[in-house]
Order: sequence, then structure tokens, then C-alpha cells
Amino acid sequence: MLFTALLTILPQTSVDRRFERNTVRLLLPTFVLYMFLLTLFFPVRPLDTWHIIFGLTDRITDTSFEFLYSRVEHLAAFTVLGYMIAEWRGRLELSFREDLPRLFLIAVSFGLVLELLSGFQSGRGASLVRLALSVTGWLFGGMIYHLSRAHIRFLLGR
Repeated sequence: MLFTALLTILPQTSVDRRFERNTVRLLLPTFVLYMFLLTLFFPVRPLDTWHIIFGLTDRITDTSFEFLYSRVEHLAAFTVLGYMIAEWRGRLELSFREDLPRLFLIAVSFGLVLELLSGFQSGRGASLVRLALSVTGWLFGGMIYHLSRAHIRFLLGR
């Protein structure tokens, strides 16, 4: 967050009155770094051979709130990232139906990279359910953007 705040101090020269794309361009690298740290720095786990589980955990004892909070944070972060990517592409004026294949492809690609990397962590490993939650959160964020844009258009009478 401090890095993002420092980026806003830098002088920006732009003749474009819309600031959304420039804001997303500044925030996206920081947020992607946050996503990698969220996934791979859990807290620092030693590396192991690559392994995958179907659910969120392979142990029944992982039902504490501490375990669940990290899953909610993961889902919320992917929702915000999906919103940011839909906002990045907002100038194309695509409907959600037209934007959905691209959002889905990017979400699956990014989620797969994170899950493939987390598969090397001892303990938790890669998870198919976490991948599905990531993609769902991403698409939900994109849907929120498209619905809010459609509502604003409705209010403006366009």
C-alpha cells in the first residue's frame, strides 16, 4: 500500500480526462505482487515435491477461523482483481457476455499459475477447489463492474 501511495506522488502528464485506466495501470503490478504473496507466503512454508488436493485442505482439523479467513481473503482478492481487469477493458464498451470469455481465460490462466506454484509448498499444496473459487471470484468481480456500468448507463439514460 505504501508503494502505491508513493506512485500517486509522481507527476502524471495526461490529456485524457478519464483516470480509471491510468489508476488500474498503477495499481495492477502492486496488486499482482500482493496476490503472489497471499498465495505463496502463507506464512513462509518450506518447499516440497509438487502435490495437489481436491478440497481446500486434506486435514479435517483445518476448520479454525484462521484457516477460513485466509480463504475469504483469497476470494475477495480475486474478486477485486477481476473488477480491475474488467475496468481495464472498460473502454472497449463490451457487454459482460462479450467480455466473459476473455475474463474467464485470464482468470483460469492466473489461477493456474498460482496453484501450480503453491503445489510446491509443503502442507497445503495446490487445490482444485481453491482454483475454482479463484475463477469464480474473478468472474464475480468482472460481473460487478459490468452491472455497475450498466446501472450508471441506465441512470444517465443511455
